[in-house]
Amino acid sequence: MTMIRNARILAASLLVAAGACGGEGGRSLGISATGTVFGTVTFDADGSSDVGLADSPMEGVRVRLLTPVSRDTVLRATTSATGRFRFSSVPVGSYKLVVDAASLGDSIDAAGFPERNVTLLPSDSVQSDALLSFPVLTTTQARLATLGARVFVRGVALHSLATYSDTLLHMVDTAAALRAVRVRPSTVANGDHVRLRGRIAVRDGQRVLDDVTVFALGTALNVPAAPVLSSAAAATAAGGARDAALVRLVNVAVVDTQTVLGSLRVTVTDGSGNLVMLLDRRADPGFRPPFVVGVWDTGRRYDAIGVLVPLSIGVWALRPRSTLDIVAR
Repeated sequence: MTMIRNARILAASLLVAAGACGGEGGRSLGISATGTVFGTVTFDADGSSDVGLADSPMEGVRVRLLTPVSRDTVLRATTSATGRFRFSSVPVGSYKLVVDAASLGDSIDAAGFPERNVTLLPSDSVQSDALLSFPVLTTTQARLATLGARVFVRGVALHSLATYSDTLLHMVDTAAALRAVRVRPSTVANGDHVRLRGRIAVRDGQRVLDDVTVFALGTALNVPAAPVLSSAAAATAAGGARDAALVRLVNVAVVDTQTVLGSLRVTVTDGSGNLVMLLDRRADPGFRPPFVVGVWDTGRRYDAIGVLVPLSIGVWALRPRSTLDIVAR
């Protein structure tokens, strides 16, 4: 009698196992064995790729379970106000878990959550969290990105946010420089490695990052050196290629001076063509009157360093960061 009972139990077990292996991806066809898939979708607000205090749950994101081969949608869920989703009573088997990019909007990069394989056994409970954010671009990519797109750009700050009287910040990576405008208050310092979050825009014919939040990541180990340009090349930012870059002038002579909107404009040349230097009074007390007698007299010669900013379409000026950027010959 015991042997007969054991044989029946074994036969029933084999029947369940066979049913669990049927269908695409091993999904159950003839039994009710199920599991649960759940998780949380979070917005990575600082682009750190880790969940932190600055991050927030994402509501209304659509998440789907697909069959692994035909990619048919098996189940759909939408995240709650706390960013959570849950698939209950999922038949055992293998699936692809995907985030519906159409439900994200506003430049959020669904590629930050690649498709994930999910395998469920009977009574399994599988957690799969998603961390989504804006794409991280180089300065070159940012200059080619779609206008209005929200992105992160990484690089090295060329000055502190307090340097100039407007809310500008210039940064550089290994390829090029980029100007950030309408930058929120920050303690970023010259030479800091930074990650900027903002929207791609155009100012004076040049791509910029607008409405920017700065995340300082510590002092950079390697700050790109400022290339030497002629005054004529600086006045066109080398055909626009050096827009927002930190550049150096060598042995330029003062041609003219003029005070405009509280800042001193010094026109200089090395013989190749004229260039305007904008001395921002906020950048350094040394740029404020009264000036030392003769310091800006016509013919005085200097070496100078600064960032290139557009004066108008196709015309750039040099903005030294402080009096330390200008050395008398």
